[in-house]
Amino acid sequence: MSRKMLRRYGAVLGVALAVAAAAGVLTARQSELVAYSERPPRFTSLDQLVPPYPEAVFYPMGDELRVDGVSREMGYATTLDSATKVADRYEAIWHSQGFKVERRVVGVEEWVTASAIEDPWMRTIVATPKNGRTVIVASVREMWQDQAPPKIPMPDTCEAMSDTGSRDRGLHTEVAFLACETHARDVIDFYDQLLAATRRRAPLQTEAGAAYLTYTTDDLHVSVAVKEMDTDPPQCAVTVTWQEMAR
Repeated sequence: MSRKMLRRYGAVLGVALAVAAAAGVLTARQSELVAYSERPPRFTSLDQLVPPYPEAVFYPMGDELRVDGVSREMGYATTLDSATKVADRYEAIWHSQGFKVERRVVGVEEWVTASAIEDPWMRTIVATPKNGRTVIVASVREMWQDQAPPKIPMPDTCEAMSDTGSRDRGLHTEVAFLACETHARDVIDFYDQLLAATRRRAPLQTEAGAAYLTYTTDDLHVSVAVKEMDTDPPQCAVTVTWQEMAR
């Protein structure tokens, strides 16, 4: 399989996992806020750059977020309005403010992005229908940041196709999607050696050429999913999730 196909494999897997993780975070976070009547935490920049939505409150999605080496601030809110109505509002506001606005539909999601040559910030909202409501995810990032390298250790034969990182209440989470020019066994051996001091669960063979492993301590949880391709020379797609509590 070509590197282009590996990139596509990693990208599709990354989107699927990111959507699932975001849904879980949003549901859990919203439940906590309702249960404890918590006041909305403060943003650093997002609330100054993304206009509020009527009768909705944006809550931060983690203390620190990074996607492909670029830091950003993200928040979410919910509304009874449709995703299209939400997108219409932000498209109109950002057009009126002189931004270049791009709008697209991805599945059931409505995406609106705003930028300007003279403004250092990229603004994005994603409106997604969910259980009779619309979840609004807002994101802002500085456009001229230096891209930081992935923090997850990886074999020399691997290249990161995509990586994300976050910190929330002392929990650091890193997720990387790797394209590796080697056998799956070599990747497993690398993480076995790197994490030799942890509790390791034997590889779970999910299908031919695929395996899933976990490594844990009291403060660390690492999962590695490996899928070997039927290629010559050998190639495999790898997903690594690294979660660690700050001490």
